[in-house]
Amino acid sequence: MNITALENRIIRTAAEGLEPVEHPYRAAAARAGVSEDELISVLRDLKRRGILRRVCAILSAAAAGKPGAALVAWRVRPENLDEAGRALAARNTVSHCIARKTHPQWPYNLYTMMHGAGPQAVEAEAAAAARELDIEDYVVMETVEELKKTPPVYDFGRTGREGA
Repeated sequence: MNITALENRIIRTAAEGLEPVEHPYRAAAARAGVSEDELISVLRDLKRRGILRRVCAILSAAAAGKPGAALVAWRVRPENLDEAGRALAARNTVSHCIARKTHPQWPYNLYTMMHGAGPQAVEAEAAAAARELDIEDYVVMETVEELKKTPPVYDFGRTGREGA
C-alpha cells in the first residue's frame, strides 16, 4: 500500500471526525492544510483505490435522545439468519447487526446493538422484533458502561513517497 505523506495527513484528519459546522469538509481541509476541493479529491481517490471503504458520520445515540442501549443476542435458525439479520439491521433502533458462530455453551448467532429512550424501551423493541421475526430465544444485555468510544488513529508513517 503506497500512501503519500499528504494522503496520510488527510486520513488522520478525517479520522479525527468532522465538526458540526456549516461546511465540515472545509473545516477539515483547513486542519489538514489543504483546500476543501483537494481534501475531497484525495478522499475520493483513496476510496476508489480501496484504501478507504467509506467516510461517514458516527452519531452518538445518547446525544440524539436515545440514552438506552443494549446488546441483544439472538438465537436464529441458520436457514433464517440472513433474512433475520437484514430485517433487524433495517430497524431504526439498531446501529449494529453482526452474525457470529455459536459455541456449545452459548447458542446465540446474531447480535444487534439496540437503542431507545431507556432500558424499558429497548426491552420492548427487542420483544417486538422477536414477535415479528418469530424468534423465541434472545437475551437483552443492557449497557452498563461504555469503556471506549474513540476513533482509531491511523498513521502510515514514512511512506518513502513524496507528498505535500
